Amino acid sequence: MNIIRIHLWDFLLKNSIFLLCLLVQVKGLSQEPLYQWTKQFTPVSGFSGGGGFEFASVIGMDEDNDGNLVLLGYHDFNTIVLDPLSINGEAGDSLVEGGKAFIAKFTRNGNLIWHKTIEGTESQFSNIEGLSDLKLGSDGSVVFCGNFHGQVDFDPGETENFLTTWTSNGLKFVLKLDRDGNFVWVRTFSPDTSTSLYQGFKMNFNDIELDLDDNIYIAGSVYGRWDIDPDPADTLYIPDYHFGLDGYLLKLSSNGDYVWHQVFGTSGEHHPDNAYLIKRGLDNDLYFGCSYLDSIVINVAGQDVLLNHPPGVFADDLDYFMAKMDTSGQFEWVTRIVGNGGQWIREIEVDTNGEIYACGSFVGSVTMYPFVPGTYAYSPFNTTLQEYLPDAFVIKYTSTGVPIWGKVITSLYTDALYRIELDEDNVYFGGTTGDSVYVGNEFMGYLETLNISTYNNHRGTILQVSKEGETGWMKRFESSGNAALAEFIVSGNDIFTSGSFSYQADFDLSDNGYEYLYTDAPFKNHGFLHKMIFSEDTFNVSQYAIYPNPFEDLVNLYVKDFENTEVTVFDIQGRLLREIGLNGKITSIDLSENAAGVYVLVLKNGEKRESVRIVKQ
Repeated sequence: MNIIRIHLWDFLLKNSIFLLCLLVQVKGLSQEPLYQWTKQFTPVSGFSGGGGFEFASVIGMDEDNDGNLVLLGYHDFNTIVLDPLSINGEAGDSLVEGGKAFIAKFTRNGNLIWHKTIEGTESQFSNIEGLSDLKLGSDGSVVFCGNFHGQVDFDPGETENFLTTWTSNGLKFVLKLDRDGNFVWVRTFSPDTSTSLYQGFKMNFNDIELDLDDNIYIAGSVYGRWDIDPDPADTLYIPDYHFGLDGYLLKLSSNGDYVWHQVFGTSGEHHPDNAYLIKRGLDNDLYFGCSYLDSIVINVAGQDVLLNHPPGVFADDLDYFMAKMDTSGQFEWVTRIVGNGGQWIREIEVDTNGEIYACGSFVGSVTMYPFVPGTYAYSPFNTTLQEYLPDAFVIKYTSTGVPIWGKVITSLYTDALYRIELDEDNVYFGGTTGDSVYVGNEFMGYLETLNISTYNNHRGTILQVSKEGETGWMKRFESSGNAALAEFIVSGNDIFTSGSFSYQADFDLSDNGYEYLYTDAPFKNHGFLHKMIFSEDTFNVSQYAIYPNPFEDLVNLYVKDFENTEVTVFDIQGRLLREIGLNGKITSIDLSENAAGVYVLVLKNGEKRESVRIVKQ
């Protein structure tokens, strides 16, 4: 049964006339998520060399235009079970065998649509590693990048597309699949092997993003000479300017062709400059972030700007700048964070007003220095507490990069935030935190609001904060092993999370709920896909079903609580077509006299609402 759903808020954004017909539920700051289900991705056979360290992990996740979830995962030489649970009465195991990377598409209800494997030969030296997050194109295509060694088949279908490298540092790749997981193209990047030093050359992919035209942007770091033009007929080496690690930003077309690149380096040997962030905001605006040591020169609004330590402030430590840019690579403005121990913005999101929400981690103390182009003036924005282990931070900026408010997340262990989601009123920050977590306010050096004591080790964490900076709630995956959050998505009333865990983990994040999953050995990692909802003011997936969808003339509607449910049908412009009377749990709706196209069923039961897209063929 194929259930196609559209969330009310997404529908309203595309069809403003529909505002006259329906009300949108707004999630309040105190509204906490409720558990729905978890999919556990389990290794089921041992590694050929023994040892029992089997693992499977979800690296990235994105939502397509139909509300389906596409996952990118990584596992060792074991077979893993991708569909172990029965949801909505649909059971069945799907196995991924003997590969390194898997891509899988699930419905919002957790049903597996398809899965693909990118795998090497049987040689233990053939493998994929260093996978980035994945991004979905406007047509649902899948793009991700990573590193490979040996012989790897990048075509997950029946045909083959083997690439081979036996260099110790491997080759970098960018792979594109279509919306059904079929091979489109693969591009590779290689070191300059004309020098005997090439075995020590390194290239990292830290972040990937697509613009509205599906052009691809990759941010990372490079050491030594690498050919960044994937066309085999052309060679374009990033020169080793500074005898150290340099940050870079690379743009490829939607076909994988080289467009342009920039390198960001600091003079001096062994300086660890590193580009961590590339993110699309409103329209086609891009935001880029890079760490640097001591000082760096970048071009902002047509002029070269020197970013260095302000007089009397920390020296000889990593600083960080974030800049807004266009798709040609021209910077519009820059803001920076100066510290005495290292700091990194790992993720940003931009709201409809152009205001920016950022998160990351730092060591020691930091000061916010928004740069004013043309004046070379800086203004400090308070400081944090002194710490020896990395803490996490969240910051809100104006549309021009001036800090508005910030918070510190600190514990007795390492803390990092690296994912952000927005809804109409709130911001959700995701990452990992340690034992006894506190949330501090406004970078003022004192702690307040939350104190969560738990086991040691890393815990996947989601923090809710209003857009005005008021702390709501913090939820964590409590575990006696590790529970790592790789990605999460807030979509309508749903929250989807993905990642990996070991030993045991509680996936019911409510204060008094328990929903434990286990691995069969303490050192095994299992991947997961997990769903929560914000409140009971929406329909649970077990309360209704629509089938077939798409349909020809008749579509069947199953509603468990039919006696208290009202059903209406709208066209795609939001015009009311009819009201449906329910006389039993199953009702057939006849749309034979209506034209082929997209329609919307709206179910209302008290305060519960659900908007479901149906397609007549």
